[in-house]
Amino acid sequence: KFPNGRVCYSGNKCEKIFTNNAERQKRGENIFEYKRGLIFNRPVKPGGLRIGIPRVLDIYENYPFWHALLTGCGFEPMLSGESSHELYQKGLGAILSDNICFPAKLAHGHVADLAEKGVDRILLPMVVYEKKEFSDSSNSFNCPIVTGYGEVLRSTLANAGREPVPFDTPTVNFDDLKLLKKTCRKYCVGLGASRAAFSKAFEAALRAQGEFKESTVRRNREILEKSEGGGRLAVLVASHPYHIDNMIHQQVSQTLADFGVDVVNEETALDGADGGFDEYCTISQWQYPNRVLKAAQWAARRQRKIGFIQLNSFGCGPDSFIMDEVAGLAKRSGMPYLLVRVDEASSPGSIRLRLRSLVESLKLKAGSGAISGAPAARVAEFGKADAARKILVPWFSDFHSPLVPAIGQLAGYDFENLPRPDRESVDCGLKYANNEICYPATIVVGDIIKGLKSGRYDISSIAVGMTQTGGQCRATNYLSLIKRAMANEGFSHVPVVAIGTAGITENAQSGFKLNWARAGLPALRGIAFADAISQMYYATAAREKGGKRSAELRDNYIAGCVALMKAGKSGRLVRLLKKAVADFNDVPADVSGVPAVGVVGEIYIKYNSFGHYGIVDWLVGNNVEVVVPPLMEFFLHTIVNTAARAREFVARADIGSRLANVGARAMEAATRKLNDVMEKFRYFRPTPHIVEAASMASEIMSLNHQYGEGWLISAEVASLSRQGVNEIVCVQPFGCIANHVVGKGMEAQIKHHYPDVNMLFLDFDPGTAAVNIQNRLHFLVQNSSIAVNTTPQMRMSG
Repeated sequence: KFPNGRVCYSGNKCEKIFTNNAERQKRGENIFEYKRGLIFNRPVKPGGLRIGIPRVLDIYENYPFWHALLTGCGFEPMLSGESSHELYQKGLGAILSDNICFPAKLAHGHVADLAEKGVDRILLPMVVYEKKEFSDSSNSFNCPIVTGYGEVLRSTLANAGREPVPFDTPTVNFDDLKLLKKTCRKYCVGLGASRAAFSKAFEAALRAQGEFKESTVRRNREILEKSEGGGRLAVLVASHPYHIDNMIHQQVSQTLADFGVDVVNEETALDGADGGFDEYCTISQWQYPNRVLKAAQWAARRQRKIGFIQLNSFGCGPDSFIMDEVAGLAKRSGMPYLLVRVDEASSPGSIRLRLRSLVESLKLKAGSGAISGAPAARVAEFGKADAARKILVPWFSDFHSPLVPAIGQLAGYDFENLPRPDRESVDCGLKYANNEICYPATIVVGDIIKGLKSGRYDISSIAVGMTQTGGQCRATNYLSLIKRAMANEGFSHVPVVAIGTAGITENAQSGFKLNWARAGLPALRGIAFADAISQMYYATAAREKGGKRSAELRDNYIAGCVALMKAGKSGRLVRLLKKAVADFNDVPADVSGVPAVGVVGEIYIKYNSFGHYGIVDWLVGNNVEVVVPPLMEFFLHTIVNTAARAREFVARADIGSRLANVGARAMEAATRKLNDVMEKFRYFRPTPHIVEAASMASEIMSLNHQYGEGWLISAEVASLSRQGVNEIVCVQPFGCIANHVVGKGMEAQIKHHYPDVNMLFLDFDPGTAAVNIQNRLHFLVQNSSIAVNTTPQMRMSG
């Protein structure tokens, strides 16, 4: 205490009560507190079917819609409780993937809470598309977790020893009102609502959702106007909708408000935000990250400085790209920026310290928000004059990559494979990708930069090629990383072309058009031929001591395939395969009683020997027959996908989908003769027709899981088990958001239908120790009574 009556508090931990400010700080406005009440404080009329809705994931975006729809149909929507440590612990035992994001882990506790409340059913829709909010965005996807995690929750709930509760996951497209109405009508009428009641309820639901969004945007505007009028500090906290959950949020906005700061959120960008996504390199495909990108643009351009905080869940796949983009924009514009990582480990002290630092620095900032410097990384467009360039592509598979130059030649371009990846590729890739980017992206980026800097190529006459799926998986954004890395290394004058597996790409390449009319059929035959050689090699080498003759045949016949394709004689591959079958059948089988192990999982890790640390060769060296599903299945499943999307009201059955279906059936017909020849192979394992495979998968999961490998993993496991192959290794990059659902997430359902299956999930990233992978494989083979020779060594990446 001082003579003038002032008091200084030392060591205090509660600044709300004990403060050294001369005047008590007036608390700031907080959009998050307003929005929480706006979402969930809605009247419920007791009576009718009690439908439990877990307070998780996209329910934080769409609950006003579902509340109004269910209430209008005479049902009683019942929310799970607010998140707490106690609620979280209720679901801990059901979590199948320990490196998944916290919002997904937390969902298990909410479902358990609803089951305890005795609801009649549980509803967590499978929302593929949100309503598109920006006309210039590429798409309005949800990430695979938000879309598909309901099926994981349903599976784990059924195996948690609780009373079974019907769990509904209807497939939803919020961006197409006609399809949305069909989905909702099928669901509500199926539960007993009348069609008249549904029609009124649907219109009421659309109004409720629209009013909710308008109210949030309007409140953001009011807070900003009041903040500017009073000369107060303002901070935009950008996040995904479910980050508003108090437990996930970790008191970020409340702490800022206690500091006297006014807080708005990313939906500020919905209020007439200008500018496109061209400040960024990433593809604007995910709805919630699109808001964050737009909000960052808006904040960076403001005349009056505003702080920008991005909340990020550890393990968030889309944000692994987005946070780098926002950080780059903040650096170019001088925007005060802070990334706050949140997970189940609460750390209020450190978060509070970082928030205070941002606020204090914000007080010192002044001036306009003009963005300075160059925009996001750009590379040259591939124009018509670039058609003669050599196009470098990353190595993918030891069986299929050798065909790439021949396919490129037939399609009218000079394709060349980059060297096989190695540890240098990984080290190089890590310079341009944060640790949460999936492992294949790190390898591929490293391969390309390593190749461009190797001195092997005339940089003025080359381009870079990369496949692009255009789906919900992160793989669509590999191009973003490649372009950024190339620009940063001074290769911005080298064009990049995207090769779309669905015939659609999002890349500037006006001069690149593959001649599929000429190359398509030979490419399909070549892929099917390589699949056949792969099956024969793995089955024969496991039975031949040393596998030397098998390896020799493998290399000779792949080379023969390439020669026929380059000569335009792919029709002769049937004859060549007959000879290959005869030769592999003649290899002496020196080992008897060979067991089999199936390998499924993420496409790059599954087929790339460096990506999976050479586990396939290791198993073969231990006289284990490895059954790797054919690559052709990945292309053929388009037959099923288009039909499933139309059947479940995800997409309209237009002429494009019909053409895709016809094309996929043509693929099947083109390779049928090769498949017939394979029946003469002595260790032949038939691959089911893709429609039959889909039927098997549909018993386990919805066929609208079409991100990553989607339902194909379940189909492959089911097919393997029916052939007696029950020891299965599922490989994926560490933190693969698709495999959290379609791989690891489906284990309980797979075991329910195929109880003899024993699955080993192996995650790969730059820091994975080969010895750990090898130890886990030892357990697998020992469990299967397989004698293991410790001599063969796994190919190690570190």
